[in-house]
Amino acid sequence: MKSHYRIFGAGEWGSAIAEHLYQNTNKVDVFVRNKSSFLKSFNLHQDINVLELNDDINQLTCSDNHINLIACSSSGFLSIVRNYKEYFSKSNFISWITKGIDHNSGLLFHQILDNEISPSITKCMISGPSFASDLIDNKEIQVSLASTNINESTQFINSIQSDYFKLVVTSDIIGVQISAIIKNICAILAGILSENHSKKAVIENLMKYGKDEIINISGHIENLDERYKVDSNIRSQTIDSPACHGDLALTCLNDTSRNRTFGSLLARNNSINDILFKLGTVEGYLCTKTLYMNKNFFKSGPIVNSAYRILYENSAPSNEMKFLIDG
Repeated sequence: MKSHYRIFGAGEWGSAIAEHLYQNTNKVDVFVRNKSSFLKSFNLHQDINVLELNDDINQLTCSDNHINLIACSSSGFLSIVRNYKEYFSKSNFISWITKGIDHNSGLLFHQILDNEISPSITKCMISGPSFASDLIDNKEIQVSLASTNINESTQFINSIQSDYFKLVVTSDIIGVQISAIIKNICAILAGILSENHSKKAVIENLMKYGKDEIINISGHIENLDERYKVDSNIRSQTIDSPACHGDLALTCLNDTSRNRTFGSLLARNNSINDILFKLGTVEGYLCTKTLYMNKNFFKSGPIVNSAYRILYENSAPSNEMKFLIDG
């Protein structure tokens, strides 16, 4: 029995996932805020149903072959869950490809699902180094899939993976989420360092500090809620996985990274307002403030603290990142 996907919110990456799922012989519905605007931007297969988000969604049935996938921006995650919680509560499984954090509440996405739906619902996230264009062109991609219940995620895993879309499965839902946040902050710092002609070894040192911060923040969060605790071997596998090492390398070393571009433009003395006007939302910029302002929960370290002082207190990057250059 093929799966029936319902995708909530879809930009470039969500649309690519929708097309991939259809090619993988699944039935696919995509729910968007404005159908006409969406169809002008994205050309999906005619058999993929594109529908507008509305209150009628809460009246839909949800059977065992339905898989719900949230693919909106980080800023829209909470509202999607809250607006359609009656519908989502009909299922024991929910997945997402959204990276980041809710910037208003400071909550990670699994916490939102726990609070709004149920702590017992199986939560599953896909994250890793990937471009929508590569997925559309059937280029080989390897990403991480983190689940709070791997056995309950079998249908999702089998229906989304393919010969060219490969999954590294883990139970480390905290580590994978934190990796997706910290890598964007590291990419901003990498852009600043690269613009100042820092050696590759300095960028590699930045990535090392980033991994250490991911380990420390993830560990602290687990200590506050031991339901999500994983052993050190699993966390080490996360650090070496596509979600952490792979995504860090892609965003810190690739000029197409929006967050790295943000750092490069900042190092050229462009104002932050001008950069944001040019690039749009820069997740690493927002995440830096959210983690710093919620430091009692995240226990952020030198990467987040240095980035915050550079981005929000106008501190000199040469002073704030001296530990990377000297180290």
